[in-house]
Amino acid sequence: MKSKEIIPLALLVSFLSLCIFTSCRNYTECKAQVSVSMIDSEGKKVAVPECKLVFGDTSFAEDVYREVYTNDAGIYQGEWKHDAYLRIAASKTINNRAYGGASFIRLSPGEQTDVEVLIKAL
Repeated sequence: MKSKEIIPLALLVSFLSLCIFTSCRNYTECKAQVSVSMIDSEGKKVAVPECKLVFGDTSFAEDVYREVYTNDAGIYQGEWKHDAYLRIAASKTINNRAYGGASFIRLSPGEQTDVEVLIKAL
């Protein structure tokens, strides 16, 4: 090949390589924020502090399944290493009465997903 043909070919290969490798998705951790609330006796939505949340099932991988509690504001924030579609079960006992609720969450790489779980008397 002549040098006149090699230079454009090298430039084309370089350009295509640059396009391919820079367009690869950089996977990062999946973030979630779950807020738990309930309707009080006056019909107002109130946050539920120290509510137990269960993500997934015990048959899931250790880095996906977890049992946690909400903070004083009724919120839990967490990160997962992998994307997933999980069931969230919320439960709390208030004045010897059981409350519970459930929802689902889709964890996506590099994104934060916000979900609200509304619990009610069981």
